[in-house]
Amino acid sequence: MTGVQTCALPISYVYGSANTWSDRATYVTFSNSSPVAVTLPQAGTTGFDQNYVSKACNIGAGTATITPNSTSTISYTSGATYTSAASSMALTTGQCANISSDGANYFANIPGGALTSVGMTVNSTSPSGIFTVTGSPITTSGTLNINLAGTSGGIPYFSSGTVLSSSGALTGIVRGGSPPTAAELSADVTTSGSNAATVVQIEGGAIPASSFLVGTNSSKQLIAAQPNVVNAQTATYQVLAADFTGSKTISVASGTFNITLVDTATQPATGKSIDVINYGSGVVTIVRSGQNLNGGTTSISIGAGSQQAPNGAHIVSDGTNYDVQPWIGTGGAGGGTVTSIAFSAPLTGGTITGAGTVGFPTAVTSSGGGPITATAPVTASAAGVVAISGVTGLQGNGALLQLATGSPSTNALLKDDANGNSIASTSLADLGAGSL
Repeated sequence: MTGVQTCALPISYVYGSANTWSDRATYVTFSNSSPVAVTLPQAGTTGFDQNYVSKACNIGAGTATITPNSTSTISYTSGATYTSAASSMALTTGQCANISSDGANYFANIPGGALTSVGMTVNSTSPSGIFTVTGSPITTSGTLNINLAGTSGGIPYFSSGTVLSSSGALTGIVRGGSPPTAAELSADVTTSGSNAATVVQIEGGAIPASSFLVGTNSSKQLIAAQPNVVNAQTATYQVLAADFTGSKTISVASGTFNITLVDTATQPATGKSIDVINYGSGVVTIVRSGQNLNGGTTSISIGAGSQQAPNGAHIVSDGTNYDVQPWIGTGGAGGGTVTSIAFSAPLTGGTITGAGTVGFPTAVTSSGGGPITATAPVTASAAGVVAISGVTGLQGNGALLQLATGSPSTNALLKDDANGNSIASTSLADLGAGSL
């Protein structure tokens, strides 16, 4: 093998000050507390030719700098770094070097190398954001810290493609953006500092708190509430505002008692109503509470009813008073049962409770209510026909007046001519003396 030769290094020399290296095949240490300069003779000279080899270690606090003499250079590796044809080589505390000669220059290897600095960065291309590093670099000893800095109540977000930043404090429903924003819901659905949402209107139309026939089902979906729910009563009852809101039906199967309407302090809104159905044997009385019933103050009674013919009333509020429309049952199958019919004059037949005959008097009556009577030659029939018969003439002023059954002209009279024939006349002169 040509070039570097290796050998055991049984001899050790310790130098504490600057010196010219003249040791061959030796283990040399430097223990100076201050920097020390060491000179290697010209490579290729006596003792430093191709088979020269030695090892040097710095065990002192000062740096030992090894410099080849004259035209020689020194090439060396330190850790993963290679330095070519350098004029000198430095050994820091704890470093060693294996040195050899090729007869012209020197070559060395510093195993491992000394750690002189450790640093850290976070997102080095854009160091701003919520993360920062302190304690970097470390050249002797120390602690590297990654620090987080943001806003209380805020959330991290990418303010750019490489920077993670913090938003301001957010309250409400968060919306994405740079930076993110937050607000409570408004308009049809609202929130107020919690996850609960309240539906206050539909398509901008408010749902009044007093609205009726609106409710929710078991799934909390908005539905029309069931109206006309039956609220059965058998004793004195104070009607509730909820009865009007739900348009309830108050049914009565028995008992005589009062049903008192909602008072003026909580008067139902106009259009709200209830129905009362009485099919019991008692009387139910509708009583006001300071308002009017059909414009008056008198209570309204609902008479006894039955299963076939119930009685009742429809009661509706106008916002101030009540309108009450009683209704009377007509019995099952579309009609009631007639049990008695009585007659008075001029009808005859008495009181009919089952079957009977109704009698009518003569149809021709006077204004006083009795039958018309006539004296001959005038007659009056039961059918109301008045007739004059049997009259042949009437003596007056020496002339003959004949009443005939024919059809004389309107406003005319009959007289005899010179031949004894009857002729019609409308002349008043014919009524004069001696003309008839």
